[in-house]
Amino acid sequence: MDTNNKITISIPNDNVFYLEEHGTFKPKHIPYIASLNLNFVETQYESEPKYLGITPDMKASYYIGAEWLTDNKAVIVTPKMQDIDHIKMFLSALRFSPSASYFSKFYGINFSGQKIESKNLDGIITPLILIHFLFSVKRLLEKGLKKGYVTREENFKAKIKGKVMMSAHYNKNMTNHRADRIMCCFQEYSTDIPENRLIKKALLFAKRVIATMPSLQCHKMFPEVHQLLQSSLAAFNYVSENIDTSSVKSVQKNKLYSDYGTAIKLAKQLLKRYDYSIDSINNNKNLVPPFWIDMSRLYEVYVYGLLEKAYPGKIKFQVKGHYRTAVDFLKMDEKLIMDTKYKPYYDISNSGIIDDIREISGYARDENILKELGISESDQNYVPDCLIIYPKMEDCCPITTFDNNKPLLLESKHLNSFRKFHKICVPVPKIAR
Repeated sequence: MDTNNKITISIPNDNVFYLEEHGTFKPKHIPYIASLNLNFVETQYESEPKYLGITPDMKASYYIGAEWLTDNKAVIVTPKMQDIDHIKMFLSALRFSPSASYFSKFYGINFSGQKIESKNLDGIITPLILIHFLFSVKRLLEKGLKKGYVTREENFKAKIKGKVMMSAHYNKNMTNHRADRIMCCFQEYSTDIPENRLIKKALLFAKRVIATMPSLQCHKMFPEVHQLLQSSLAAFNYVSENIDTSSVKSVQKNKLYSDYGTAIKLAKQLLKRYDYSIDSINNNKNLVPPFWIDMSRLYEVYVYGLLEKAYPGKIKFQVKGHYRTAVDFLKMDEKLIMDTKYKPYYDISNSGIIDDIREISGYARDENILKELGISESDQNYVPDCLIIYPKMEDCCPITTFDNNKPLLLESKHLNSFRKFHKICVPVPKIAR
């Protein structure tokens, strides 16, 4: 037996490997992927996933997106549930302030990375940046545009303002025999500052991007997006779009204008998406930068939007417990503890649900969370109801909206063998065909 023989591993012709959520690589590709010795690891809570969160056993997790494995081999993970209406999910999640501030935690985009060819992901990443940007501008405008001192130069007639620019005055006026003019430099307190110029430029860019997106223009929620854009542009009417993006390197933190940091960041991302060139909008549609979206957390903020709309003032979101834990929702009037689990199979099976029951049982005994529910330490024998929220496609769930005239528990199913434990399907929206 020749012990010097080595196993030959063929290099796949595919430049991009496609997986679904919780799916694995094709068997013929696994030896090659294993030979790369990539450090596939479980993603920690609120951490950026490595290689889209692919686990050591080479299975995709809850993350969708695109990422490079090597210099010339990439992986793309697509949603397991097909035809999800991401636009509706983004809009629902961003309407309410608590989930909007949480929104940026569940996705990431690496604009410095080499772009990856994908025909089916631009319809997710571009609306994601676009809608997040428009809502961040909306919140910024609720407090009013920031003002600052801007240096102006003007050739006045028969008056002086600020300092006379002697050299410019001589070149522009004296040599041209315009003795009635004086070239001046002065400062003006105005909204036409670099930060606002950058946002204005991105808003105009967003207008052009939307014009190239039939899927967004035909969407039933397009009027809301269009209104957001038009009202924002109107508010920036007296702001110039002329700006060198590199001149806005940082924004000073200011409690009064705390939303500027997010708006500036997203404005830059929108411009970077198309390399700062409007002409490249149509050329780059099949190329996406490396990015990831945590679908489990997107579902979480989507559900929050639905709950807050149906039960205004009765829902608390991301309530912190002990040891860096947090429960997704509390429904105050029913003293109900709720947690989302992005596991569609819970509709037909409770397989593996025991770990989730243990986790939520911990929330039901956490003194910080019980205090938020108004349950005192003297109520030692009181056990709050717990509810697991899971998804299915919109056309497969018995309910599509919450009925605010009914207690939420009446809509749920009791879990046999577990006291005060229930589950309910809250569907993800489906693209209308």
